[in-house]
Amino acid sequence: MKTTTLCKYTLFVFSLFLNWGIRAQEVQLTLNTTGGALSYYLGNQKDVVTDLTLIGSFNGWDISTLHEMAKLTKLNIAQAKPVEGGFFYFGRNIYVENNKIPPCMFYSMSGLTSLVLPTTITAIGNQAFQDCQGLTSITIPSGVTQIDTLAFAYCTGLKSITTVGNITEICNHAFLECSSLTSFTIPASVTKLGKSPFSGCTGLREFIVDSANPIVCDIDGVLFSKDQSTILAYPNAKSASYTMPESTTRIEDYAFEWCEDLGSVVINNNVNSLGEGAFYGCKGLVSATLSNKTPSIKANTFYNCKSLNTISIPASVASVGSGAFGLCSGLTSIHSYRTTAPSATTTTFTSVNTSTCIVYVPKGSYSSYKSATGWNAFKYINEEGTSVPQFEANSIKVYTVQGGIIVEGTNIGDIISVYDVTGALVQSIRVTDETTIIYVPANHIYLIMVTGKVFKVAL
Repeated sequence: MKTTTLCKYTLFVFSLFLNWGIRAQEVQLTLNTTGGALSYYLGNQKDVVTDLTLIGSFNGWDISTLHEMAKLTKLNIAQAKPVEGGFFYFGRNIYVENNKIPPCMFYSMSGLTSLVLPTTITAIGNQAFQDCQGLTSITIPSGVTQIDTLAFAYCTGLKSITTVGNITEICNHAFLECSSLTSFTIPASVTKLGKSPFSGCTGLREFIVDSANPIVCDIDGVLFSKDQSTILAYPNAKSASYTMPESTTRIEDYAFEWCEDLGSVVINNNVNSLGEGAFYGCKGLVSATLSNKTPSIKANTFYNCKSLNTISIPASVASVGSGAFGLCSGLTSIHSYRTTAPSATTTTFTSVNTSTCIVYVPKGSYSSYKSATGWNAFKYINEEGTSVPQFEANSIKVYTVQGGIIVEGTNIGDIISVYDVTGALVQSIRVTDETTIIYVPANHIYLIMVTGKVFKVAL
């Protein structure tokens, strides 16, 4: 009996401590305050409050106080107005304007999981919510017309955004790397989209556009211009392959940026403009078929497409920009169909293995490519129709033609020795002219030795 009573008493005391612990962890507070007075009203509760509701107004000084509240997870300021006065410091002094969420107001408040914004605000400043990684949902009040640059950047926990007003502009990188977003709805009121507002949203599967929107529409979840001619943004997590509709004539800059699961893309032959960085960071992209109307491959178009193993460049392409194939370390072959080498830069093929990647060019184009900036870095350049890449070593050039092997760049009197793969000597020829033609049986591999250098060719 005594043992039972003792157990009940112990359990009762434990429950009291447990309930007290839970309550101690969840400290709610509602304050009716005026701008600049939050710290005063909080007093010694600043370090323990987890759930805060503000009524009245707040200014720059109060935002500094909010950043000092280490345990704050829930904030309701629906009935509080931002007002001029004071400032908070975030790399610089930031001042508050009436009824506007200032830049960086909640920057890096990663502990916030719930936030209700003032109903009276008309604007959200740049980087206002950047790095609020704990925030899972947000409702943007009806008076807001602009979501500024990087406003929700790196809010990796953000799953839903509700817009109830008349947003007219979504600025550059507004939702950069909001990786938990799976869908985004663009209302009819939006008339301007900045650069790559949804870049790095790796969970995004679809865009939904109000049919009354005057500038954009969605086709199977992909964001297009209203006339369906321009791809503006492809949802990162949509699918592993994509064929563009026939209506497409243009791909916007960075339209497929960081679509890491995209494995293949077919660009229809109506596309005549391929945007800068169009496939930037598509690490899973294995193949891409380009339109034969493509006039140029702009800077960074396929940058960091590490899985891309081959690319065909149409004859229409006159230039290939800086970094266009940068970090494409998986490239093993490039087929370029222009008879004169497209202009390139010294960084066009950065980190491509130019010692093993083979460049295939039209017959008679070897010299053009071998002397062109960017292209001249490749060891193997093969004219289409020959069976082995051409290459040079100290001005010696070796390549194949039907029925024979051509050696150029040697000196009169040099000895060219031809061996089979077993090391047996097949022929030994003394050079008597600038060009030497060696006739040997086809369908074999040969080793060509000249001036101490050995070249392996297949005929």
